[in-house]
Amino acid sequence: MIIENDKTIIEGREVTFNSSYADVYDDLKDYIYSSVVPDTNGNGHITFKHQEFYGLKGTCTMYFQKGLLVKISIEPDWSMYSLSDENGNLPPIDVATLRIKKENEAILNSYFEVVEKSSYKKTTYRKDNIILFTSLSSGGELYSVAIQKAAIQ
Repeated sequence: MIIENDKTIIEGREVTFNSSYADVYDDLKDYIYSSVVPDTNGNGHITFKHQEFYGLKGTCTMYFQKGLLVKISIEPDWSMYSLSDENGNLPPIDVATLRIKKENEAILNSYFEVVEKSSYKKTTYRKDNIILFTSLSSGGELYSVAIQKAAIQ
């Protein structure tokens, strides 16, 4: 999964923000892990497992409002990582999460412009008309990347 020319490329297919739920579902139905059909307000989502996004390996969820794609988020899927040391011991979750964050953000720094770094827990990136927000939960156990269309300036 990559960002290219204001589009997200997932499984080799281009997805743009404001794409309809039906269009995304039809185009990517062979790769969908789970989905929630939009409700009467058009709010729903589509989830894909085993995605890679600039070094981050995880689960990708596309969120729809009023039936249109407004946000994509990615969180680590620990089954995709080999985190144990030479003795087979796993690090504490906050240590593993921080490691994944550092690795992912090192790669993001080479592809995207850093717009704001508010703390070690949050960074905002931009490429063309796409904004990425990375965040680390206060306890350090959850890292995520959110992607959305940049506001018109």
